[in-house]
Amino acid sequence: MIYLTIMKTRIEQREQDLYTAVSPTDKEDMSHKALYRSAGEKSKLRKEWAASSPPPFSPDQPPKLSFLRIHMKKIVFSLFVGGFLVIAGLIILLFIRTQGKELSIIFPRKGAVDAGEVVAVPILLHNTSRILLKDVRIFMTFPQDALVYREGTFVRPPVQLTHIVGDILPGEEKREEVQLSFFGHEGEEKALAVRIEYRPEHVRSSFSYEEKLNFMITRVPILLSWELPQQVTEGQQIEVRLHYTLQGSLPIENVSLELLYPDGFVFQGADPSPDEEKNLWHLKTLEPGVEGRILLRGTISGNEEEVKRFVGVLGLGGDGKGGQLRVLTEKSGETIIARQPVSVEFISENGKNLFVTPGETIFFPLRYKNNTLIPLNDVRVRVVLDEVFRADTDASVGTNLSTLLDWTNLSVEGGGILDTGARSIVWTPGGTDVLRELLPGEEGTLSFSIKTRVRPAMRSVRDQRMEVRAHAFIEVPRVPEELAGSVLHGEDTIVRKVHSVILFEGKSSYYASVLPNTGSLPPRVGQTTTYTILWELRNFTNDLGDAEVRVRIPPNVRWEGKIFPVGARITFDETSGEIRWAIGRVAAGTGVVSPSLNAAFQVSLTPAANEVGATPTLVDEIRFHARDTFTDRAIDEVRDALTIRVDDPQSNPQEWRVVP
Repeated sequence: MIYLTIMKTRIEQREQDLYTAVSPTDKEDMSHKALYRSAGEKSKLRKEWAASSPPPFSPDQPPKLSFLRIHMKKIVFSLFVGGFLVIAGLIILLFIRTQGKELSIIFPRKGAVDAGEVVAVPILLHNTSRILLKDVRIFMTFPQDALVYREGTFVRPPVQLTHIVGDILPGEEKREEVQLSFFGHEGEEKALAVRIEYRPEHVRSSFSYEEKLNFMITRVPILLSWELPQQVTEGQQIEVRLHYTLQGSLPIENVSLELLYPDGFVFQGADPSPDEEKNLWHLKTLEPGVEGRILLRGTISGNEEEVKRFVGVLGLGGDGKGGQLRVLTEKSGETIIARQPVSVEFISENGKNLFVTPGETIFFPLRYKNNTLIPLNDVRVRVVLDEVFRADTDASVGTNLSTLLDWTNLSVEGGGILDTGARSIVWTPGGTDVLRELLPGEEGTLSFSIKTRVRPAMRSVRDQRMEVRAHAFIEVPRVPEELAGSVLHGEDTIVRKVHSVILFEGKSSYYASVLPNTGSLPPRVGQTTTYTILWELRNFTNDLGDAEVRVRIPPNVRWEGKIFPVGARITFDETSGEIRWAIGRVAAGTGVVSPSLNAAFQVSLTPAANEVGATPTLVDEIRFHARDTFTDRAIDEVRDALTIRVDDPQSNPQEWRVVP
């Protein structure tokens, strides 16, 4: 409550002192004492007048009075009025400057509020003086992130809000009230500045007084809660959820949520997707009682028994326009990198993200270990193999058909067997004696290998960006009594990205050519014969980038300047004799599920006499270069030089040598 009191002013008291009635006898006595202080002074004054010339009194001339004596009453009155005005002005000035303690504002002592709580602040105006107070106004300055109730709803107020009260009669009370709501983080102080301005009747100057009402935000009614696994394993792929709910009565606008990830967490995706970077969501408006959720996906790594802390920070602003996030509340959630009771891991010198080239054999060695102080019995180890197409998105698409792995060429060591239906390799105590009992700290190795096909099968353009994934699991079905309540389970995953298969061919042609050729076959000394060089490119599972073909022609071969198709990016450098086909991007499935890329150009040969009986070269070694955009592998392949030994069905060996 703001309480204003105007008490009986010093002005009224001063007026009473100045205008107290004086008796006629006192006035006469005061005047007599002022003019004739003693009899001696009176006699002395008369002698001075008698000695002066002309005499002060003459029967023919009235006496001349001095200017001071004539205007004495006016002078005295003027001095009296002037003195009164000066005293009154000083009193008023003193009142304005010091406020004379006539005005006091008393605030309610409830300084603790919840963020978003509706707070009613009463303002009581009480005029206890005998003077009419005019033009009373209240000026309120609000802190940042405050709402004020106006016209039936809570709105963001201007920096300063003015409320006109009007006049207050002597002894009258007027009560005003403002309803507020503050937003901020726990422990933050919010100050409401109130200034009251008024003017006493018959006084031109206005009086004002200002105080501040401080509020402390002791609670933010926004519930944040993390949903995390209690323990995770090194390199494990996890899902993390953050739930948020507004428990207040008013909606909160311009809200953003920022997530801070621990070291070792690799963000892979979220639902909904973040609005900025990988950790900022613009939630806009939080409605009371409505729960929201952020789902995170990623992998986490770290040392055993290392604590990993996720932090959610919810605040105002942070909308990407240069404003900082003004924190309302934050909440952390923790998980720990557990020391697994039993563990299994793939052994790889090059890490977990490896590559495979179609046609080669993949080896999968793995290590298992008992990390407890208790012997473990009847241990089982299982590895599941999957072929996955990632298509043109990050969503994995599994396949039940084997397009790359040749299961007829599977080799398993250590007594494991193939579970055909589950496409997995299993080691059990029945076939692997060492798994009957694992002593504390004991470890061992198992392995298998499988051959891949030279050309993976493709059925559509979505069969691209292939991966071979191996998931290893170790389990102990019978938990020892000493480890009751523990889950004796471990797992590991290894991923091998599959390189794309490139089929590039070049050939020389005379008859079966997209460019008509001229001249004799076999070629004759001194006569010109034209040939066509044809290139064909096919690409399997991954897109290629920066693809190009380069070749040089010998000095005795001439570039004819004819290419196919028209507009193909085939160029000839006369200085170096190099021909370049700049292809650029080659889509996955080109020449497999869609037409192949083809290009051709024409050259001519005029044999010399020393070439009789020879098979001259038309182009030197052909060099193909590209980059696999999925595995980031540089592809460099070389094809043999092409001669006049054309690749046409109707051609015969007699046409492949120069004749005289």
